[in-house]
Amino acid sequence: MKTLMTAIIVFVTFANCFSQPATTQDIIINPFWDFYAENRLSAINAGKGYTGVASINDISGASLNPASIVLLEKMQVTGSYDFKSRISNWLNMDQNDVKQNHPEMSVGIGYKFGNNLFTGITYTNDYSFKIEMSPIHYFNQYGQPMGSYVPYEKYTTHTLSIPVAFRTRKFRAGVSLSAVNYNGFNNLNSEPRLGEGNNTVSFWKFVPTLGVQVTPFEEFSFGATYSPPYQQRVRWSNSTVPEEQIAPVYYPAKVNVGTELRLLNKKLLIDLDYRFANTSRTYMFRDRHDLNFGVQYELEPELTVRGGAFTLLDYRTNDNGANISDPIGSYNQYFLTLGATYKYRALSVSLSYISSTVFTKPDVSTSRIAASLTWDICSCLLYGN
Repeated sequence: MKTLMTAIIVFVTFANCFSQPATTQDIIINPFWDFYAENRLSAINAGKGYTGVASINDISGASLNPASIVLLEKMQVTGSYDFKSRISNWLNMDQNDVKQNHPEMSVGIGYKFGNNLFTGITYTNDYSFKIEMSPIHYFNQYGQPMGSYVPYEKYTTHTLSIPVAFRTRKFRAGVSLSAVNYNGFNNLNSEPRLGEGNNTVSFWKFVPTLGVQVTPFEEFSFGATYSPPYQQRVRWSNSTVPEEQIAPVYYPAKVNVGTELRLLNKKLLIDLDYRFANTSRTYMFRDRHDLNFGVQYELEPELTVRGGAFTLLDYRTNDNGANISDPIGSYNQYFLTLGATYKYRALSVSLSYISSTVFTKPDVSTSRIAASLTWDICSCLLYGN
């Protein structure tokens, strides 16, 4: 019974924190965790405040705006990996850590048809995290100790996308067709004397993203993207709740708009993006409004440096009947970003550092390091011309 009581206490703690019981909206597969779970895998864009809606991007920036893809050579191969710090003793509970769930990566292949049509395929872990809790000790029917294990819950998304971009001199349009696989796992067990559990959930969603860019003159461009909302009834493998009694988890519509100013013969780029998500579809959230600012400067043809800042404001609310325990506003994060790219012939290496601990130290502050490698493959290598 001690195992059962411990597991119940763990679940009640998280359910009270989110104000969403497990019989309604899922407490793990949920946009609540985006304050940590959202990954920023393009080191190029992350270094300049995670901007790029109005930029010219390679295949790694297709997720920011599918219309922004421009390849210099016939084909491009890119890969990124992200490392982020943990949140220790979350909710002031010892041994209750929110941490990285590996892998946290992206890979992509881009292809150019002529000078105006670009496409490719990408794989990314857009969201992922893991919660580790205090050890659970389990006993036999006589109260004798049988063993212990560290309970944890985790989830990650696997996204396959096909972006397509078409450009004219002053206008670009693009679409990205994405298949997103949500995967969750926990090892909690409500049955005494059985030790660790093995509970899983997995489902697919198909999400399009539409994007445009307008360049009225060479020194300025404007971009915008839209992704529609969707919902899902999340059912774990060990669930005994009838599906019709499980309230759906709502995933918001997203609108991103951005501008880019190009100065000093296009060596200096200044980007400003605005991001909106209608997370208020869920009673415990308000809509998200965030700003991203970035600067990029080409020091040499081989070396580019970047810097920026962006917000990730607390989107929780008690206004609609929720009863969130930790203070609203304590999840506000203000990120500082730094980055650079070194290019040697057709190979580029990019690094970025982002941290929400420089300006303030919120309850959920994190630091991250991302690295990207890009190879532009010319036609001569593909066809021997």
